[in-house]
Amino acid sequence: MMYKTIEMVLGSTVSFAIGKGFEQIFGHKEHELVEKADAATARAVHVFFDKYKGVYGKESESFLARKENWDAIIDSLLLGTPTLDAGKINPNGYGDSASATPEAVEFFLATLMSEMRKDIDLERALSETLFFLIFCNLFYFKEV
Repeated sequence: MMYKTIEMVLGSTVSFAIGKGFEQIFGHKEHELVEKADAATARAVHVFFDKYKGVYGKESESFLARKENWDAIIDSLLLGTPTLDAGKINPNGYGDSASATPEAVEFFLATLMSEMRKDIDLERALSETLFFLIFCNLFYFKEV
């Protein structure tokens, strides 16, 4: 099944922010992992809107269209967080869009992680990020 790109779904500003965030995690823009992360994100957005059928507004007006939410998601991934924190996500959309329930936000975050972990290369990269951060913290605290 062919999915819309993130830019087609959420708009160019949010798409740019997501792409920049993935570049921070996985490397330069053309890196295969950036493309895979973008595709996993597009699938997660598709699954979310397929389930909720516009209850929380159109794709470009929902809470997923908020750059601040993607900044929080990218920050969590950069920190190697194994699960994403729904409490850091602003559930409000734009215009007349209904605010997402905590359950809907959690569903999206779980779906996003699931889609990313389906790809062995993304799974490995996310696990290595977490391992690296744990190792750095252990080394730092051992030295203090």
